[in-house]
Amino acid sequence: MQGAKKLREPLEVRMTGKKFHALLMSHFCSSRFENGTVNFLAVLSLRFGIRELVKLVSNMENVSIHTFQLGQLLYQSMCKLKHANGQNLVEIYSHTDFSDRQRQGAIITFNLIKDTGDWIGYTQVKFLIFLLIAEVVKTFL
Repeated sequence: MQGAKKLREPLEVRMTGKKFHALLMSHFCSSRFENGTVNFLAVLSLRFGIRELVKLVSNMENVSIHTFQLGQLLYQSMCKLKHANGQNLVEIYSHTDFSDRQRQGAIITFNLIKDTGDWIGYTQVKFLIFLLIAEVVKTFL
């Protein structure tokens, strides 16, 4: 293929239906952090990002309230999801029930669960989202 780039190192793909953790190895420093870890190497750009954010919104309190309300709505909706056999579809990892903005941020950590109790693998979820997005795009074309 002309114009295609060759991979210099093997591509590592993991998917599972079982509960396990995988160590991710990469030569990029920032990709070695756990998902959600702040990229401290980009702290220098933080000042400029906050300056732009202040221009766009009146204050950070409004941003905090809005993002918490979005997270709260998502949390409540996800808690209601059940399989036909009554099993929960989502396992949410949280110490609160999204009722107090001072104790809970807007991030929701969760796993999707099959009706058998096994986890639904990341790759399978990603594929289903791709199919859903492709169907939505096809509908509007």
